[in-house]
Amino acid sequence: MIYDLGPKATWVYTSLRDRILSREFTVGTKLPPHTELATQFGVAPLTVRQVLARLEEEGLVLREQGRGTFVREHTTAAVLIVEDNAEMRALLRVHVERAGRRPLTASALSEALQILESDPSVTLVFSDVRMPEKRDGIDFIRAVRRRWPDRAT
Repeated sequence: MIYDLGPKATWVYTSLRDRILSREFTVGTKLPPHTELATQFGVAPLTVRQVLARLEEEGLVLREQGRGTFVREHTTAAVLIVEDNAEMRALLRVHVERAGRRPLTASALSEALQILESDPSVTLVFSDVRMPEKRDGIDFIRAVRRRWPDRAT
């Protein structure tokens, strides 16, 4: 979720965003740890975490648990729609597009897992619970939460 940034956070955000977009930080570059960035900018570490979350939401960086924050190819955040009903899948796709996100769809759980494995731009998983049985959908959601805790279900 994106929160409004205060004046200092906006300054840090603008500075980092400009450096990424101008290619001063090239794709694949690992950014310094958030505590180091906080010291560089003279702000609290929490401020830098909020800025990095905003940059990640915009598809400019990728935060990997235990590895760090990396500049990535600019992409639109994707929403994975897992729904076995074709009409419902199409309707949800339209709503996701209208929200400014890139919809990815799967009609089966195995297909959804393949998409999650191959596309790190998925920031939200929207899944039918009964796929085709209620237990399958619940197991899928639990698997996603375990393997990709940074992606909401």
